[in-house]
Amino acid sequence: MYEKDKTLLLVATASAIHNNLAVKLLDPSRVAESISVVHGGYINVIPLRTLDTATSQYIPCSSDSAQKYAASVMQVMWCYINYEAVLVVAGSVGLQVFDCDSLELRFSHACKDVPDEREHFARGLAHSPGDYLCVGNNSGVVRLFGTAEDGSLMFIDRKQLHGSPVADLACNKELLASCDDAGNIVLSLITPEEIVQWADISSYGCACTSIKMWKGVLAAGYGSGHIRLFSINDNRREVSLAVEVAAHAKWITALDVAPESGFILSVSEDSFAKVWHVTKKDSLTVTHRFSTQVKDCMLVGGRFLTLSGSVFAVSIYDSNLVQCFRM
Repeated sequence: MYEKDKTLLLVATASAIHNNLAVKLLDPSRVAESISVVHGGYINVIPLRTLDTATSQYIPCSSDSAQKYAASVMQVMWCYINYEAVLVVAGSVGLQVFDCDSLELRFSHACKDVPDEREHFARGLAHSPGDYLCVGNNSGVVRLFGTAEDGSLMFIDRKQLHGSPVADLACNKELLASCDDAGNIVLSLITPEEIVQWADISSYGCACTSIKMWKGVLAAGYGSGHIRLFSINDNRREVSLAVEVAAHAKWITALDVAPESGFILSVSEDSFAKVWHVTKKDSLTVTHRFSTQVKDCMLVGGRFLTLSGSVFAVSIYDSNLVQCFRM
């Protein structure tokens, strides 16, 4: 179904963090412009289009000189804020928002809920319609940011949604899903004034590392190697388990969904990347479509590079290579 395509060269290797591959997929052409991979306190950014004059970048996310611990990046996301493309970064510095072109720092927030002497980090990023940004942290808190009248970002609300560090966030319109290192998932509603929790999914006994939402379906990847798909009923404010797949032998480190096709990409520490097809008719079904092994490598990130899911890429721990696959 897929064949090995080009291999991208990073400036530095990929760190061993989950969801360690982000994609700049903002253009109406439906094809990714760039990818990013985290290395410690730095972000590798690789342009994908051969016609672009942009070159690879190695962006430092510096910390306050008074900070006790070295700066580290946990997650990266591109999105539009006030009609401008921005690079959003979550890490030990908290939340940072950079201009895409000049890399000028536009906004920052510490996202801190522990004493100064304790290590802290932000992790989990999501963008909701209406220019809302959601950010989680290691205290289990999720913060909501919006835009002021002048277009600048401002803090709106914080909620203690989890008892363990937040692992990932996902948005579908006004619905926010957050998961944590204990395996719990919380569904909340984003309003202009606050985050309103309305449903939760109890832990299955291991960490939930990555979540995505698509057409009323919540896809979750777990440390046990399972993928679980939950059906969301917005009207009744109910969520129920629809499908459970024993997908991998080790931790799932990233999930992605191709919105135009319903393909789900899962990558794992077991060195396999797999593609699944989700269909919604009388019931929700999942079909395995493709599997490939990057031998003797721990995969730490994976994303589709097109909205249709025709191309995807995976990042590899302690390697400066990103391998692409094309249909």
